[in-house]
Amino acid sequence: MTPSANASPSDRTPIESPRVHRTFRAARTAIPAPIWPALLGVGLLFGGLDNGLGKGLICLAAAMLLFWQIARDPIPRDMGRALLPVFSAMTLAALWGWWTSTATGLGRALAPDLILNQLIGLIGNTLVFTLAALIGYRRRSLERDNEWLIVFLALGLIAGLLLRLDDETRFFVFWERAHGPRFMGTLNNANVAANVYAVVALLAFCRLLDLRTPRRNGIRRRSDKVRFWFCAAMLPLALGAIVATGSRTTIVTVAAMSALLIALRVARARGRQRSGGIMAVVVAMMLLTLLATPLAAMVSSRFDAMQEGASGRWLLWTHYADIASAALWRGYGLGSFPMVNLRYPGTIDVAQQLWMVNSPHNIVLHFLLEGGIVFLLAHIVAAAFVLRAIGLALLYGRLRTDVTGLLASAAIILLGAMVDIVLEVPATAALFLTLVGLSFGQARRILGRA
Repeated sequence: MTPSANASPSDRTPIESPRVHRTFRAARTAIPAPIWPALLGVGLLFGGLDNGLGKGLICLAAAMLLFWQIARDPIPRDMGRALLPVFSAMTLAALWGWWTSTATGLGRALAPDLILNQLIGLIGNTLVFTLAALIGYRRRSLERDNEWLIVFLALGLIAGLLLRLDDETRFFVFWERAHGPRFMGTLNNANVAANVYAVVALLAFCRLLDLRTPRRNGIRRRSDKVRFWFCAAMLPLALGAIVATGSRTTIVTVAAMSALLIALRVARARGRQRSGGIMAVVVAMMLLTLLATPLAAMVSSRFDAMQEGASGRWLLWTHYADIASAALWRGYGLGSFPMVNLRYPGTIDVAQQLWMVNSPHNIVLHFLLEGGIVFLLAHIVAAAFVLRAIGLALLYGRLRTDVTGLLASAAIILLGAMVDIVLEVPATAALFLTLVGLSFGQARRILGRA
């Protein structure tokens, strides 16, 4: 029941003060928390929707939910002003990408059949971010959103484990690679899967830290214990899945990010509670247990081959950087990478190693090849406006642990996109934008109250 505006000051919680009560009463008009995480989970369940229909499906789903959200609760004026620069930058990116795709220096589009799909992907990404930002702005807390993300992402992880037990599923088109030597879950790339499971691990870890901290009113809900043990079960499961993928970058970045979160938690606590130290011991024990399993041999072999993998990536990046520099301003058009790879094979040795590559395995090079430096700068400008709001909220020191978990998870995916195809898979790109959008929405809410 919504508290009355006429309640006495003693009956109001801090968030229900007269100045902010009317604004945050609208939290109940945001779309139900499980809906969008459930759709993301379905997308990740079916190979990350990495097919010709994936971007269109995500765009359609985000558009419908955004329309529902705006119909229930029109975009607030201050949030509209905050979103306008992001919209403008992404509109520029879409228009520039369309122009370079239809009027390249080669006189014709290299991949005319993919231009529309790529444009739909750009529009869908903008809609996903906007939807998540509005949800984050209207939520008093993102605890439930984080928990539903853990639930539906973990369901895909568990489904991937079950697929490895059933030999018949290898013939089903969506999960034909489920039985590879490296664990991929329901996705078709082990490194992409590792980034998804990293989100589960970091969100579960931050929820555990929160649930061990007494509430301000000193009251613990009965459901808190259930949620605590659920997250306690999901954390080792996700860590084990990350190790099973053999993704070196993700293993290292998750370990570093966990250490950073613990350090921030301890610094913020200032001796008031010891949950950070307790959780550090728990995570260390889990990692030692995981490394003592048969997975240790596979992980060790992966790290032993790190030099070879690094040299392969360096060859790939330098080759495609040279190609991108030849069309620095305009790129080669949206969706043109397969044709670019065939048209500019390089030397015989390079061609023999890279002829089957379907991506530059670096999101910056990906943007440069598709739309040139203007296309890249438009994305950077949009990101700068988002990061500015989040940075200001961080300076106020009022971002909760649930938002910290979202930011840490987004950082893991972004780092993964610098060495692999994580942000080129539609469902994982939507997941990344959901994490960033929710964080941006919460940051704007804090700045509006400051």
